[in-house]
Amino acid sequence: MLLALLLSCSKDLSPGQDEPTSPGTATLSPSVRIADRVPTVPVISFTAPDGATSWVEYGPAPDQLGRITPSTTDTSAEIRIFGAKAGHEVFFRVVATLADGTAVSSEIDSVALAPAPAGLLGTVTASEPDLQAPGGFAITMVRDPDLPSEVVIYDRDGDVVWYVAAPRGTHSTTVRLTTDRLGVAYGFYAQTQDDELGGIYRVAFDGDSDDQVTHTRLAHHDFRELSDGNWAYLGLDLRKDQAVEGETANVMTDRIYEIEDGAPLGTEPVEIINWFDDWPYDPWWVCSHMIEDSVVPNYKEWTHSNSLMQDPVEPDRYYWVLSRYLDALSKIDRQTGRQVLQIGGEHATIPQVGGTWSHPHMSHLWAGGFALFNNNSHGAGFSSAQEWTFDGETAELVNEWVGTASMNGMADVVKLSNGNALVGWTLLGYIEERTPDDRLAWRLEYPGAAGGRVILVDNLYERNPDVYAP
Repeated sequence: MLLALLLSCSKDLSPGQDEPTSPGTATLSPSVRIADRVPTVPVISFTAPDGATSWVEYGPAPDQLGRITPSTTDTSAEIRIFGAKAGHEVFFRVVATLADGTAVSSEIDSVALAPAPAGLLGTVTASEPDLQAPGGFAITMVRDPDLPSEVVIYDRDGDVVWYVAAPRGTHSTTVRLTTDRLGVAYGFYAQTQDDELGGIYRVAFDGDSDDQVTHTRLAHHDFRELSDGNWAYLGLDLRKDQAVEGETANVMTDRIYEIEDGAPLGTEPVEIINWFDDWPYDPWWVCSHMIEDSVVPNYKEWTHSNSLMQDPVEPDRYYWVLSRYLDALSKIDRQTGRQVLQIGGEHATIPQVGGTWSHPHMSHLWAGGFALFNNNSHGAGFSSAQEWTFDGETAELVNEWVGTASMNGMADVVKLSNGNALVGWTLLGYIEERTPDDRLAWRLEYPGAAGGRVILVDNLYERNPDVYAP
């Protein structure tokens, strides 16, 4: 991507962590423009002396240039500012260290950034920095009734620092970091989930690169980038006149597809598993949600898988899938297309100790455990975020953060590097970070909108893999 060519990471500094230098003023004369795709990314262009190492110092005021970009040794250089607040002015200067060690800089300049759409604006209603995990930027999807779904990055002050809209008329709740760490990918699909519209958009943080689109037929809910750069995603299968416990019904279920990166519309994906054909059990009336018509008219939704993950130990061999209506977290052999084990739900092969769940969502699986949002749709009490250990034979609930309401819809939780939980209470309009002993470390509200999956990153130049392991 363009950013990789422009920025050298020889100066690996996290925004907001370093104090500016005090160089002498030289005749560096930068120009500034706003990136074409993302209106919160200023692009600083300048000509540096031969042999110099240059970077940009920036901040919210002329005397607060405490954020520092990675450096470049290019003579004709272009550096991007990440993390600037929409609707605010950002101040900056170019600093260069010459071959003889002398430090020089440009005059301080500024650029005003346009405000973000009103439906994306967040408010921090609780913040205890001493309790928070490392990581200054929260990434999520926000769905406002008057806007298309948007990928949004908030800073710890609750200000929007990066955003991009999904195609209008489509639905999206899932955003992932790309494996090159230079941008995000989000999935989109038809709201009714009953046609061929669907795709995965790869969007660079740089704000200028063209979006890379992989078209995915009958896609829904979740996807993953594979080690070879291609994609796996959850797809639908709709079949009429299926037998369900002695009755006949039109039934909808799930399958895992794989497809090449950049596949054009009409590309036939590779099917890895299909719940109709490869599941150990035939459809049954799993709960009242199946008995009711689904979002696809006249079809009964049997499985409603919503979360796709790669195995943390053997990511190229196994998938994990959470099927919400089955209450089943299943390990799938990618080579054989068969279920290996199941935690939770009817027909479980792994016992649960200390708790259970009802109609959950999830994103985060690691060697020895996983985090899961228990919507508790058919249980007593409120929804909660849960942490489980898993030793291959038993799954044990080791921590639970209980909310103040029940929420029957998309939600998310990830475990952070210090043991905190980052919880997306999507339909209730807020994200919370809670400590293992259930103290509130941070709360971001976006009233009037609903969110999607959540990610926390250290900075937008190079992701710290210890902050959040996807």
